[in-house]
Amino acid sequence: MKTAKQLFFYAFIFTAILASFNFSCNKVKDAIKVNIPFQTAEIEVDIPVIPAADLAVSTGNIDYEVNLDELIQDVNSSLSSENIRSIVAKSCRVTLKNATQENNFSALKSASVEIQSGGNWITLAEINNIEDKYQDMLEFPIKDIDLKNYFGNNSIIYRISGESRKPTTAELKAGVLVKFEIAMTP
Repeated sequence: MKTAKQLFFYAFIFTAILASFNFSCNKVKDAIKVNIPFQTAEIEVDIPVIPAADLAVSTGNIDYEVNLDELIQDVNSSLSSENIRSIVAKSCRVTLKNATQENNFSALKSASVEIQSGGNWITLAEINNIEDKYQDMLEFPIKDIDLKNYFGNNSIIYRISGESRKPTTAELKAGVLVKFEIAMTP
């Protein structure tokens, strides 16, 4: 017959095994993730005429609709936006459609792509030293930020802003293409 000490000891060992098994299962569950790449359609934006050097310039707000649940369901029907662990930007490119020798990205010293949620703007990508030479496309270095909370209400609000180096003589038409990755937990 087992003594109370032995029963307590066995109960303790059994509880410890169950606790470590549960902890291990949670670690495995957290380690399993599904990554879903997606990109926005090219978003058309207008960069206003820049009248002088050393001015702050901005495109104004650009709304982009994205239905995350629909996007996720297209890849894996057993997942939804409830399974999102994080959303990160992977690349950001802005291309001018009507660049000329006088009107191109050399008119800017710096530029950033920002997104908004709940009135708060966050810089997604930025270039601080744009070269003073003809450029009709910029590949922006991406900031390592979890953007999960910026995709509320199935829309993203963008803006491009920067500081001018020299004036332009025409409004610039640009296309913005951002690629993201959604990390999902099944």
